[in-house]
Amino acid sequence: MNNSLPDSPKDLTAGQLQYLASIKSYVVQSPTILKLIRKSVRNFAILTVLIGGLAGLYAAMELWGTALFLLGMLAGCFCRDCGMMRRFIKIWPALASVIDWSRVDKLLGEASVEPHRNIK
Repeated sequence: MNNSLPDSPKDLTAGQLQYLASIKSYVVQSPTILKLIRKSVRNFAILTVLIGGLAGLYAAMELWGTALFLLGMLAGCFCRDCGMMRRFIKIWPALASVIDWSRVDKLLGEASVEPHRNIK
């Protein structure tokens, strides 16, 4: 395990910086299921178009078993994501209490990164 913490934004990837900016927004107002779903709308839309479209294609060919299987997969993905969001909301108070927010502010201040809408 590597215990060295990043000293500057150059030590972090763009995704890591965006994630820090995203969770920083929850300091002012705790996360809610609606906020987290709103951040995931694009991912949900892509999944729906791809898997739903494929299910529609199989339904048009009257391959109902395959179409229903794909729709079940799609529903399972949504349920899994909502469950992960609920779990994040439940553990958020513990996470917020142990995160060094001054360090996060320092890293974000040096990087000037905006929160990314599609970070999970």
